Amino acid sequence: MLSVFENRTTLRTRELVAAGMTRSQIAWAVGAGRLVRIRIGHFCLPELDVATQQAVRIGGRLACVSELARRGVWVTHPPRQPHVHLAANASRLRDPRVMTRRLDPRSGCVLHWGDIGERGGDSRVSVLAAARQSMACLDLHDAVATVESSVQNGLISLDALRAGATAAELAVIARVDGRAGSGLETLVREALRDAGLRVEPQFRVAGVGDLDLLVEGVVAVEADGRRFHGGAVAPADRRRDAVVSSLGMTPLRFDYAQIVYDRSSVLRAIAGALLAHRHLHGSGRRRARRLLWASAPQVS
Repeated sequence: MLSVFENRTTLRTRELVAAGMTRSQIAWAVGAGRLVRIRIGHFCLPELDVATQQAVRIGGRLACVSELARRGVWVTHPPRQPHVHLAANASRLRDPRVMTRRLDPRSGCVLHWGDIGERGGDSRVSVLAAARQSMACLDLHDAVATVESSVQNGLISLDALRAGATAAELAVIARVDGRAGSGLETLVREALRDAGLRVEPQFRVAGVGDLDLLVEGVVAVEADGRRFHGGAVAPADRRRDAVVSSLGMTPLRFDYAQIVYDRSSVLRAIAGALLAHRHLHGSGRRRARRLLWASAPQVS
């Protein structure tokens, strides 16, 4: 029965019957847990991921950041409820968990309606379509991080993204640097560049290796991609920071939670380190001062 699906993730009743299964066999397979009835007339194998099952149960295909996250692309805030692409005439939308219940508009599911100009798969949009949807769905810095991750993972190319892109999409694509080691680096880089500061990603330093970000030539920023850790700095990182300091640069380290949930404090720390550095002059110092002021906590 597994061979019936071949390269498909879902099949309809008529397709299973055309493949040689009787309706009684289909019912038995569902009862035995060998098939999952996602939606009336739609079936999948039990190992199909939950997000895709939910998208099909709603009445569409997995889309946008949900599909990108499934493929291992950086998404700053992975969605708790699926993003779903729906045809313009889609109807009878169902709850993502219970196919007999109508979809509640307050469910948190994000619906992307309309023609995307390509078919994609039977239950998921293409990576290219998902990336385009993400550029309209996310704020600017998050969109840049997600698109950059898609490109660096080899899932899409910048040329494919540029072809037929809207002005808004081109504005996101133009920011894709291609040198970031992680989505965290992209988020910090874009915020610093928006502040007018000079930022060099993956800056090579003899005896150290590549710095995640070198800001104005004097502050070395490292982003720790681990979501959960005790905050301890590894001995190798301490040695690395010592070498950076010996070269006249100020090392700063930030973890996942700081960058994702408290970015203003990260920017404030970088601005403070810049202003404290005796070799920063002119426009760099003025921009660092403006960034320090802009990232300060607002008194309500």
